[in-house]
Amino acid sequence: MSISLKDSSDNIYTFNDTFNVKGLPFNIRINGIQLAYGHGVKDIGDNKISERLITIEGNVYGDTKAAYDTAMENLYAAIYKQNQTLYYDSDQYINIKSISKVTHRFIKGAFERTAEVEIRLFAEDPFFYKNTQSSSFESLLTSGQQFDVYNPGKVEAFPIIGMTTRVPNADFSINNITAGLSFSYQDAGFVEGETVLFNCQEGTVKRGGVDKIRYFDGAFIYLEAGTNTFEFVGTTICGISFLFYERNL
Repeated sequence: MSISLKDSSDNIYTFNDTFNVKGLPFNIRINGIQLAYGHGVKDIGDNKISERLITIEGNVYGDTKAAYDTAMENLYAAIYKQNQTLYYDSDQYINIKSISKVTHRFIKGAFERTAEVEIRLFAEDPFFYKNTQSSSFESLLTSGQQFDVYNPGKVEAFPIIGMTTRVPNADFSINNITAGLSFSYQDAGFVEGETVLFNCQEGTVKRGGVDKIRYFDGAFIYLEAGTNTFEFVGTTICGISFLFYERNL
């Protein structure tokens, strides 16, 4: 299994074959308050997943002290950078904010030529993402039309929803029946040939690259794992697209 880090300039550092992922733990945000005159607690946390700490470990070595020093310098230079992408599987990655902790111990009998190194990486976003983007497109021909969008991941995904219209479509709504979330959009400028993008991950609404959040009302929709049934209410004819990355724990 190859483990590598890619920085913001697309430079890739590949760890040598002795390195492996020690563990992929995560925590759920729980906040218990004591119950008066009762056993146990009442959980008032949001039960979302906290940041993630990923530990990788392996050996750094060199035939000479100079070779070992160079290998360690290259390793430290690679892990010191912030906002990197960690690949430990060929088809998925996790975004790394920074290193959290590094431990280093020389191996007995190989002083200053071989060392055991353990690196703890801090991920603000605890999810792993697939390398390729999933997509879905639907032609909307009637108001009240229902259609399905499939999320192959095991957890929810936040899509970029694109709407393109062939006729003036100043007032419409999108409802994810499965997730129980919906939004409406009222914009007199949404006319033939225009496209509006709803970025449900970033919480932005743009038409022609210009902020149009003031015309938006409701919730930014996410896709539940599996099949999501949607309903469109508005003027037709138009098309709707979904772009998102499958993500997993």
